Amino acid sequence: MKQITHLLIAISVFTISFSGFSQGESATKDMLNNYKNVVVPIEFKLLSEKNQYLLNSLTKHLLNQKGFTTYMDVEVRKGEVPEIRLNPCSALYASLEGTEVTMFSFVTKVKLVLKNCHEEVVYETGFGSSREKDYKEAYQEALRKAFADLENTAYEYNGSNGLQINTSVAVLEKSNHKNSEAAQLPVKSKTLEALAGRKYRYNNQTYTLRKIEAGFILEEGENQKRYAFISPTDGDFLYNSESINGTLKITANNNLKVTYFDSVIGKLQHVIYVLMAD
Repeated sequence: MKQITHLLIAISVFTISFSGFSQGESATKDMLNNYKNVVVPIEFKLLSEKNQYLLNSLTKHLLNQKGFTTYMDVEVRKGEVPEIRLNPCSALYASLEGTEVTMFSFVTKVKLVLKNCHEEVVYETGFGSSREKDYKEAYQEALRKAFADLENTAYEYNGSNGLQINTSVAVLEKSNHKNSEAAQLPVKSKTLEALAGRKYRYNNQTYTLRKIEAGFILEEGENQKRYAFISPTDGDFLYNSESINGTLKITANNNLKVTYFDSVIGKLQHVIYVLMAD
């Protein structure tokens, strides 16, 4: 009789635990479904440079693949995304947590954390790990493995607007930038500014480089359709288009060279916008 009683208790505990797990998993999914937008910082606190190892660009790319609409924090701070500027609680804010790689490290670990405007965790992956010795390869492999958790999480935006707040204009103070100076354009942007208005050629299409308040854009063709956003950083320029997220450098002959990670072939690729003669 005692054995039967113990068995029934064990079954009850298992049922309650499983039910709690299922409800928690469902709640996480429902919370994610309330958000369409995710803000990705130019610099993660885990690292020491902007878009170091192209992790910020890769994070943006992987979130886009999952179905989110992503923006860099510099776009939000400069007012390029009115929806988030007016209501910061309509977006989630991405960050990475993990181990800082040193020459003595054997394993690199990284996980993705998505927080709401009150810095409450809405979703986080488990840690992805890598034993690669090259820093860039190690961080990128670990991040991709961490994203496997998100890929296995059902997500479908339900039309909500995140956490609702009553405000006309809100200043984004809790994003992952270190201070207000991060919003200022570095001196090196003047080099690109000198090329503003010039036309470039790539893949039989013409693009015009334009200066805007938040940085620079490439306009496609005569219809001046915005094709890509270029943000100056302390290192390379950050390049974001619908299909490519990477870094941009100005070559010696003023061409624009974009470096990005191609997830299909698993390698870094390059795109070069060739400066056209006046």
